[in-house]
Amino acid sequence: GDAEQEARVRWPSLKKPERAIEKLVRTYGGKVCLLRDLVRHSLVFDKAAELVQCVEAIVGDKDVRIVEAKNRLRQDYDAWKTAGYRDVHLNLLLTSPLAEKLGINTHV
Repeated sequence: GDAEQEARVRWPSLKKPERAIEKLVRTYGGKVCLLRDLVRHSLVFDKAAELVQCVEAIVGDKDVRIVEAKNRLRQDYDAWKTAGYRDVHLNLLLTSPLAEKLGINTHV
């Protein structure tokens, strides 16, 4: 049900300005347009099939565009790069009329 689905969402706070500036300088060479993860959410799944179902739903949603995808669950992914951390990372762009009305349709 909805409560079960909502329990899967991790609601973090906004990225701290100090960390955003650090990432902007170190990773993106000062290019503000590349800084994308100021607001982020995590979805947690117990089974890979649930993750696949979720990604398929996102891909099929006409009001969402995937701007970037990183699959760190691939067998050939070198987990040493992320200290063993693995995930599927998606940067999304909301394209609905409401997103456009709110002016967030250009923010990743």
